[in-house]
Amino acid sequence: MPKSTLDLKWANRELRVRTFDAFPQDWAKIQNNLGTTYTMRILGKQADNLEQAIAYYQESLRVYTSDSFRYEWARTLYNLGNAYNDKKFQKR
Repeated sequence: MPKSTLDLKWANRELRVRTFDAFPQDWAKIQNNLGTTYTMRILGKQADNLEQAIAYYQESLRVYTSDSFRYEWARTLYNLGNAYNDKKFQKR
């Protein structure tokens, strides 16, 4: 999972190589890891980071379906729910 700005740059470069069409499982894993990274990110505005995390999690669900990748699908939904929950409480 990326932990720094440098790692985020690396992950985004990887997405240019590990595309949805060529490597869907790798692509989904990177999307999910970016989602987790943005939920924990302390740089920038928390609301923006959570929005980005939600977008990455939703993208990974294009590959992680309940039929094909049951564990990854459930884990991603759990992470997505936590991101929405954090976003809800962040506004208060």
